[in-house]
Amino acid sequence: MKRWLLILAALLMLLTACSQASVEEPEPTARYTDEPEPTSAQREAPYTVGSAYSCIWERERDRKWEEDIAFFADEYLHPNLGHPLLSDRSTTVRIFNDPVLRYSTTSLKSFFDEAVRDEFVRLVNELIFDVPYIDDISISIRLAEIAALLEDGHSFVRVPVEEAFPLYIVPVAGADGPEWAVDFAPSKYRDILGWRLTAINGVPVLDIADLMRPFVSYEAEPWFLFVAMRYRMLLNCGVLRYIGIMGPERSAVMTLEGPNGETRELEMLSRAAEAMWHDAAGYHSDSGKAEGDTGTLLMERYPEKDVWYTLLRGGEALYIRFNTCVVDESTGGIVEDAFDAAENAGKLEKVIVDFRSNTGGYADLSGNFLPLATALKTSGAEVYVLIDGGSFSAGVGIPAMLKRRIEGVTLIGTPAGQPTAFFFSGKFELPNSGIYCQCSSTYGDFWPGNDDLSLMPDVTVERSYEDYIEGVDSVLEYILDGSVSPQ
Repeated sequence: MKRWLLILAALLMLLTACSQASVEEPEPTARYTDEPEPTSAQREAPYTVGSAYSCIWERERDRKWEEDIAFFADEYLHPNLGHPLLSDRSTTVRIFNDPVLRYSTTSLKSFFDEAVRDEFVRLVNELIFDVPYIDDISISIRLAEIAALLEDGHSFVRVPVEEAFPLYIVPVAGADGPEWAVDFAPSKYRDILGWRLTAINGVPVLDIADLMRPFVSYEAEPWFLFVAMRYRMLLNCGVLRYIGIMGPERSAVMTLEGPNGETRELEMLSRAAEAMWHDAAGYHSDSGKAEGDTGTLLMERYPEKDVWYTLLRGGEALYIRFNTCVVDESTGGIVEDAFDAAENAGKLEKVIVDFRSNTGGYADLSGNFLPLATALKTSGAEVYVLIDGGSFSAGVGIPAMLKRRIEGVTLIGTPAGQPTAFFFSGKFELPNSGIYCQCSSTYGDFWPGNDDLSLMPDVTVERSYEDYIEGVDSVLEYILDGSVSPQ
């Protein structure tokens, strides 16, 4: 029960923080009919780079959106702080070749692509012209599509969630590819917990994901799936209506497949965002394995903590979990306490550092990277660093540096959500709608010479659907009970 309450609290905080208020929509009877046509000059290009923007529409709702769109474009096209692909300048490149992440060599490089800049501006103007004729959610998705043009996971527009289906799904490996199991659902739907969501209104979920691809910002396929299959995208009614999966109705038919291959179709009502998780129930295996050292509950034990640790197998293994890389001065003490506890147990054989579903923070762990690396290097134990498709930003950079700097580190799990070199830094909110956006302004390389599309594990271990049903963490079981050898 504690796990469910903690995770639900985290989901509610995320929803509160991320569901932005939409600007007021016009009355349906007034929409599209009372706007004057733009002049020929305005029609040609109302937004131009480096010029003050003048609104072309009269209605307050439309002008607010124009202001937001122009603000968005100005941020992305800023000559000094805008995106490196869109600004004709030399961008700082940080190359992390030093053992201490805080210190990196820097160089300057131009990433400017005039063709991309011109297409960006064209899409901005096209959206401005469409403002009176489309609804708010469509405008936000179109903005997300413009950001996604840059193929940069750090540069995106967070599409608001006003109405969605109350399901929380998690990735599992099926016999024929990736699948998604229902981990949380309203109490009235408790009997579908653990079932796999396969289609919405008859459309397979992977086909729905492909329809969302144009407005998801990503460099690597694992991150695309991590973002697209979250409730705020796959189960967002505004998104589903935009791509034609559902109409104005507030329900959809969910197709589900059970543990034994049985299928079921369930008509589910959507909910307002603020009521999404009020009476949710979570999946819990009845096998008794979930609470063990290789159980699925271990990783989720303290979702409210940035970093924590525990000893496994009576002290034979030290498990350190980084939920985020947004850490503080206490992190060094936690790492020190972890290795002191392992030393006192006197049986340490393996250290497991878990960065799965860690979407980032500070690449030097606020100055704590070196103490962590030193402790791992001098522990005398086998070191395993865990990654998956939800490992992103610093959640990729730190595992990459640990692999490079500590002899014998084994990366284990599935391909991470990013390559080891990427754009990053910069965030803002649109002034009227409050929509959260990010725009990169610099570039970092955490593994010079590594050209893989994702940070790749040395040993690939997926979470199988069968293990999920049994409550077993496939990766931890492989390390503690399997035959994996240090690399």
